Amino acid sequence: MKECLVIAHRGASAYVKGNTSKSIIIARKFGADGVELDIRTTLDKKLICFHDSYIYQKGSKKFISEMDINSLKDFDNEILEVEDALELSRDFKIIILDIKDVNISHELLNIVKKLNLTDKVLFVTGYLNILNELKDLEINKGFWFSNKIDISYIAKKYNLSVIKPNYKIFNEEVITLANSLNLEVFVWTVNDERLALKLREQGVNAIITDVPDRIKHAFETL
Repeated sequence: MKECLVIAHRGASAYVKGNTSKSIIIARKFGADGVELDIRTTLDKKLICFHDSYIYQKGSKKFISEMDINSLKDFDNEILEVEDALELSRDFKIIILDIKDVNISHELLNIVKKLNLTDKVLFVTGYLNILNELKDLEINKGFWFSNKIDISYIAKKYNLSVIKPNYKIFNEEVITLANSLNLEVFVWTVNDERLALKLREQGVNAIITDVPDRIKHAFETL
């Protein structure tokens, strides 16, 4: 059976706040093969690991893109900048950066190159406008989706190396198509051990999970 990687979704996010140094460190202790982090930009163009586009502060909604890094860190001292996150993640086999904002891909790639991590990093997004920005970048690229789409067209147009279907829409036809296009298949977000084992048997290349310890243990014992 080919290797199926266990990738920690936002780090070990079932146990601590995701996209933080703690979540990355714990995921590494749990033996995860990789980590997936969400990337956004601040008002002063700092790239950070954060999933949502906004925070609630004193009862009002504030967008991340409208706050500078110092204001964000005053609100949440666990806010993690991308360069620090990459350094913490250096020992993983793979680092997935899920790009949530437009016009940050080139700067993100510059940071990855500066840290000599190009061979480990995968850029992914679920947005076609961002995927268009990634198209000609010299780095591995993936697309996540949770609805049925013409993945063959998208994969060819945007030079993908990975597709990321939600587990709810995954089936063996996806594997067949991926194999025909020379694509790897990473399935998200899988927190059930039996489902993870079934997906491994079906030939997926990676499981993205909030509980990397449990999935890793299942893979090692069954």
